[in-house]
Amino acid sequence: MGYVPWTCTINLYHRTNMTGGFHYLKKRGHTWFFQRAVPKDLREKLGKEQIVETLETRDLTVAMSRRTERAAYWEAVFKSLRGSLKPTSDVDAREVYKDTLECSLSADIEARSVESVETSADEPLTEFDIQQDLLLDQAATQFGQDEQGHPLAMSPQQQAKWDGLQDYRRIKRNMPASNASKYGLTISEATDRYLSRAAQKGDAQTVRQHRTTLQRLSEFVSDKPLKTLTRSDVGRFMGILETLDPAWGKSPRDSSRTFGEIRRRYSGTGRQLSDITLNRHLGAIRALWRWATTVGEVEGDCPTEGLERKISKKTAQERTYSAFDLGEIHQLFSGHLPQNHDVVEICMVGLFSGMRLGEICALRWEDIRDDEGVAFFDVDRAKSIAGVRRVPVHSYLTWLLDRRKDAGPIWPRLAEREQDKASKAVTKAFGHFKKSKGFSSRKKVFHSFRKTFITSLAGSVAQSA
Repeated sequence: MGYVPWTCTINLYHRTNMTGGFHYLKKRGHTWFFQRAVPKDLREKLGKEQIVETLETRDLTVAMSRRTERAAYWEAVFKSLRGSLKPTSDVDAREVYKDTLECSLSADIEARSVESVETSADEPLTEFDIQQDLLLDQAATQFGQDEQGHPLAMSPQQQAKWDGLQDYRRIKRNMPASNASKYGLTISEATDRYLSRAAQKGDAQTVRQHRTTLQRLSEFVSDKPLKTLTRSDVGRFMGILETLDPAWGKSPRDSSRTFGEIRRRYSGTGRQLSDITLNRHLGAIRALWRWATTVGEVEGDCPTEGLERKISKKTAQERTYSAFDLGEIHQLFSGHLPQNHDVVEICMVGLFSGMRLGEICALRWEDIRDDEGVAFFDVDRAKSIAGVRRVPVHSYLTWLLDRRKDAGPIWPRLAEREQDKASKAVTKAFGHFKKSKGFSSRKKVFHSFRKTFITSLAGSVAQSA
């Protein structure tokens, strides 16, 4: 529960106490009645303008207690008519804030006075005043009140409704909504939504890497709302990552360790993450912010701006994978080959298609299609929209067409694993294979087949031109 910003409520309570708190109450003869005007935006739906109910008592104290119960009941009815069907206690505070603000703006609750409901000083009450009074009464009943009659605390949902009402009033006075940032998506909530979307594109490795970064960022800043994330927050987070040993994240146990445990375990080893790796972590935060911008959860400059590490051309070249030349291709595939022939087949597909390893491992027989007699791989699970494409089946890959089936994975043993684990298994197997053929350079990896394909294709285009 949170404490109420009393600087906003003192005047309201002074007005209520001075008038005796008689709103919603009307005496007819010796009996007290509950009387409440229906908000103008709901009169057509409810079919009446006034609510008048007997409270069946002559005692003012009993009448005030029953008045509070009936007011709460009708507030629930109004919420239902406006489309907010869940009880407030079951709704996330963020949803309460948004619902309160949107309904208040839609109904214009401050501008429309509530007819026939007046204080003893003949001061008309607006719908805004009544909702504040009711909210404060509920909080005081639930949590108690101090000597001045102020409730001692509010539940998160009550505080959210209060904040929504205050921001409604600020917006009506052309002032910025000061509480909006408190009720945005938290970093962990935004991460789950963003990665859920990213996972649909089939890029399991990127999803895994981004989740690692964003979970640690969320933990570091106490899972604050994403829209309140600052450049300073990201800068301090990156400063800590900079001190970690490159072995961080390699152990399966690291996923269950807290960020504090990771810092104690991997800091001060004398080795640090490279600038390229740090930029990759920044890229995860940037991607989350870009997604949140497109769905309207944040706006403005990304907090990663200006924090990217500069990479020298020499360093970039050293980390860049190199293509296999024709002699090296012969060296690889002459003589002894791996017992697991799936690895050889996948290498051949990579060499003669330029496809990425993850795309190849995910191939199914139904992904091989024909168009006017030309067979092609239909790649629809790619890292980006641009990666969704048709790749012609090279004449050196016709052996695939010879054993073509109607459906099912092309390499069933790989299909039993998750996509990123299948790619890792092939990467590991290829690593052993290339070493057995005398390749020790870290620049010659499976991705080098893609480089070879692109280089050969560019050379053919240049010759034909």
